[in-house]
Amino acid sequence: RGRCATGSAATGGTVPEVRLPVAVPSSLALLALLAGCTSADEGTVPEGSVPATAPAPPTVPPAGLLVVHAVGETTFDAAVVPAAAAAPATSFAAVAGLFAEDDLTIVPLACPVGSPTLMAQTPCSADALAAMASAGGDVVTLATDSLGPADAAATADAVRAAGMVPTGAGVDAAAASAPAVGEGDGRTLAVLSVSTVGPDTAWATATTPGVADGRDPAVVAAAVLEARAGADLVVVSVHLGEEQAQGPRDEDEALVRAYVDAGAAVVVGHGPRRLH
Repeated sequence: RGRCATGSAATGGTVPEVRLPVAVPSSLALLALLAGCTSADEGTVPEGSVPATAPAPPTVPPAGLLVVHAVGETTFDAAVVPAAAAAPATSFAAVAGLFAEDDLTIVPLACPVGSPTLMAQTPCSADALAAMASAGGDVVTLATDSLGPADAAATADAVRAAGMVPTGAGVDAAAASAPAVGEGDGRTLAVLSVSTVGPDTAWATATTPGVADGRDPAVVAAAVLEARAGADLVVVSVHLGEEQAQGPRDEDEALVRAYVDAGAAVVVGHGPRRLH
């Protein structure tokens, strides 16, 4: 189970960090568990009888696998999901305990904290972020079309205050592009968050807050290469695509391929609100 910490950045800010007490082999196998269950015995036991032996303990991933969950885009916007906004903990009831037993849970957050001006959304509450953390959220990716300059830094700060690690948004481009870095027995995993969707005013610059811009593959490739220099495995979480589209567009696939060619081992896309 991951433990969150914060380290000093060369720019004078902070670099989000998640330390993972798990041994990762040189092969760096990544097991993404979306759903599933196992049983030690698929046979049946007559009603009222007692099994001859005690049931086997739940199956656990083999030693050496890093178990990472990447969940869908998550919002607590009262205008969109009023039930979740009113009772945030209910959003995670169906997966209770699942994220508490993995090594890292990555959650894309699609609602800002504070007084959003980019989109007409109601902000996330502190209770919503606390519920996310309690459910097992570790790294929160913030590069979505729901954040902009007015709320990027405040949302990142609120995520930290809830005990999770933000990436993808911040006070400037350097902060927004800083990866969340996990460590396990000398092996490291870096998580980057970028977006390809949003108005030009949303992107962080060298002097202004916002979200990390993922539209230029060369820029993201440079970020991946930089993260790869200090990590054994790089995961890129990217907000892209056309909402409600049935499949990825050619330009989206080309962009993701550029991330992979630069050294990303896993690319997690979100935004269309459909499984592609």
